[in-house]
Amino acid sequence: MTKIESQPALQEIKHDVVNQDFTKARLVIDHFPELGVTEQKAILLELSGAADAFAIPVLSYLLIKHPKTAARFPTITDTILSKAVHSPNIVIHGLAGEGLEKFHYLKLAGELNLQEAVPNLISLMLGLEEKPALLTVLTSLGTLGNPEAVNAVSEFLYVEDFDLLVAAVTALGRIASSTALQRLAEFLGKDPKIDHLILDVFAEVQDDFSLRKLNKTLQARSAPIRNHARAWLAAIGAKAVPLLIENLSDSNNDLQILSLNVLQEIGDESAASAIRKLINNQPPNPNIRFAAFEALAELSNRKGDYVLAGGIADPDSNVRLAAAKAIDRNLDATLITGVMNMVEEPGDDAEYIIKAVIDAQAGNLFLGLIKSAGFKKRACTYLGQDVHQDIREFFVKQLQDHNSTELANEILRLAQQQKKQVKGRVCAVDDSKVVLHIYRSVITELGYDVVLFSEPLKAISWLQSEKPDFLCTDLNMPGVTGIELIQEVRKKYNKDELPIILVTTQNEVRDNKAAREAGASEIMYKPFDTDMMSTVFEKIKGGKTTKS
Repeated sequence: MTKIESQPALQEIKHDVVNQDFTKARLVIDHFPELGVTEQKAILLELSGAADAFAIPVLSYLLIKHPKTAARFPTITDTILSKAVHSPNIVIHGLAGEGLEKFHYLKLAGELNLQEAVPNLISLMLGLEEKPALLTVLTSLGTLGNPEAVNAVSEFLYVEDFDLLVAAVTALGRIASSTALQRLAEFLGKDPKIDHLILDVFAEVQDDFSLRKLNKTLQARSAPIRNHARAWLAAIGAKAVPLLIENLSDSNNDLQILSLNVLQEIGDESAASAIRKLINNQPPNPNIRFAAFEALAELSNRKGDYVLAGGIADPDSNVRLAAAKAIDRNLDATLITGVMNMVEEPGDDAEYIIKAVIDAQAGNLFLGLIKSAGFKKRACTYLGQDVHQDIREFFVKQLQDHNSTELANEILRLAQQQKKQVKGRVCAVDDSKVVLHIYRSVITELGYDVVLFSEPLKAISWLQSEKPDFLCTDLNMPGVTGIELIQEVRKKYNKDELPIILVTTQNEVRDNKAAREAGASEIMYKPFDTDMMSTVFEKIKGGKTTKS
């Protein structure tokens, strides 16, 4: 049948419908694209009125044989579906057949939720070689969600074809039985892209096993994978809080810090008690103390939270600043009196506390302490000499608004006497606003202008048209990791044009290697201070950076 005429084709189909002649009907369908549109519609109308046992295979054959032509007639799919709903056994038995139409049945089985088709789908899949058909079977088995398919689908976790691997992960995620989830967990760590998909599955399922796997991934050696797990745990919210609180008792410092960061993002006050307990235990790692005070500042609604007072006298400057911010948000008269007693003591400790209050822009605490003559004098000196202009303007306005114009004017007078030469400009990126406060104070003290970003993407955009003298970036940030930021910036600037310093709490070999390969000039560890940053800047300017 090399050529077909329209009217004989229509008559042939009518004859085939009456006689249930599948062979001749398929011959007509073979030449379906050659017919006129009017005749094509007439044939489809004839088939739509045929018995289910005839119409389903013939129309399915058309979909597989001529997909582009069939796509112009959406009614074909609708007709097959409506008939298959009434006669599902045609699809189930057809899967074991030899006709081309069975490849459409692979999809129909899932769409119609034909659980009885699962054995046929599994059997058929094991003998298939065509990739499109295999993808369709995996999709249908995932849609059906039958645990009996787990073993067969799991075989595709070990194929070299990425599309089939993704389809297998998706199918196991939809089945979501304990065995399916265990198979996915066993595959973690083999491919970063697949790891993301598996974590997405766990985040969607959210049973105890899945939540624990997400939580465990906070300890992954890869920063992007940790970042992905962190983002999901934050999005899951209150349901993840108990596991994150458990992490605070872990011996892994990095896990404790990340857990505190996520608890801060979630903002569930139920975690405040556990964080207070952690602070009371006085963890030796200052990064843990810093993260704890920073989180407690967001979570605690308890006025006069006295556990905060100890933090403002912490030996680490970063921790003091975080504690000052936390005190400012939970302030009462007794806390003000307690801090005032500290700042009225002679010596460096009082100076450090005053500096922390100012650098943190702890406005409420500042106004409470300004009644102290000792605080007033030393605060005025610091604000008039060493601080960033934004901080000075903030406190001058506060003083003016609270009828302390004379003190505000004295600060402005002292500032006008300062004629510091600006050494250059430093850009710093960190999702922690408290860390950005620290950057602002440290970099200003070193004589540089500072540009701060809490969102990596905004920093990347700014850097397309601006080039600072140094760029400092955090490692673990929501959305974009420090390593990914470095990679983007290096597309525009090489190491000689823009030195980049990765600043992190973690000393992980894999992260350090990735940072060097991405183009980091130096790696500096938190907590940092003026001396540390000055040393790194001088090392870079002296041409002593470690080569990648």
